[in-house]
Amino acid sequence: MSVLLILIHLMDKFKTLVITIILVFLAFIAAWFSLFNKFKIFPPKASSNPTSNIQITETQQNVSLKVVFPDDNVNYIKEFKAENNETAYSILTEALEIRKIPYETKKYDFGVFVKSIKGLESTAQKSWIYFVNGESGAVAADQYRLQAGDKVEWKYIPPSGE
Repeated sequence: MSVLLILIHLMDKFKTLVITIILVFLAFIAAWFSLFNKFKIFPPKASSNPTSNIQITETQQNVSLKVVFPDDNVNYIKEFKAENNETAYSILTEALEIRKIPYETKKYDFGVFVKSIKGLESTAQKSWIYFVNGESGAVAADQYRLQAGDKVEWKYIPPSGE
């Protein structure tokens, strides 16, 4: 009989542990999403480099990308095909790989985090933040599915609370 009581006691402890882990995970996810909502849109600084302000013709059947660097910008347009499941992250990596621009990412349970692009590392002072149609992303970039006509911008900016 005492073995049965011990097993019941262990099962109760296991249930408590599992519930605690789930609650901590949900709190982490909530904190992550609230972090994304604290970033403001900063207009890009005017560049003396004439190639950084290239005008690109866009159509409703395309998605566009702009990566804003302190010295120059990367502009990229891709024909939109819904079956490709393009994300804010996939269009970024495609454009960077085509132009042979180095970047680093790290995969987490909630999605992919951009650690650096062209040597500019994400830190507490500045991070790579993406925007779609002028709105900062509320989910990880690899989770944000693009629609035809979307305009994606990646900016190296400080969090708005600073």
